[in-house]
Parts: sequence; structure tokens; C-alpha cells
Amino acid sequence: MIHESTNPADLCERLQAVRRELRSIAHEYRALDVDDLDVDELGEPIDPDDALTSVSGGLIVARRVLETAAEAASRLRER
Repeated sequence: MIHESTNPADLCERLQAVRRELRSIAHEYRALDVDDLDVDELGEPIDPDDALTSVSGGLIVARRVLETAAEAASRLRER
């Protein structure tokens, strides 16, 4: 997806939208029942609980990084 706007306020809003989407995705992963999950046989062996924990942890890290970026982005404005 290519966006034409390079306005800092618009870019900041897009960051906020990504944060909201990540929050929604994290909520959906938390709603999964590990007893209903299985994993494929590709890569290193991992059980569903560990895989789900890894996904959730990664989403937490991503949200924190985006929060930091959004805080800095909210300070930017055009001259």
C-alpha cells in the first residue's frame, strides 16, 4: 500500500492505526484456546502453548516499540 501523504500528523495517525490493529490482533490471540491448537512440523519442535506465548510476547514488544515511535511522531509538525 502506497500513501501519498508525508504530513507528520497523517503519518502519526497511521502509526496509531497500526497500534490499534496490533491491540486487536493480540486480543484475538489471547482468546485462542491452546487445547484447540497444533503446530506444523517445520523448523524446531515447539508445542502450541510455547508458540502462542511467543506470538503474544512478540506482539507486546511490537506494541511497545510502536508506542515509543508514536510518542516521538506526535511531536513532529511541518514548518
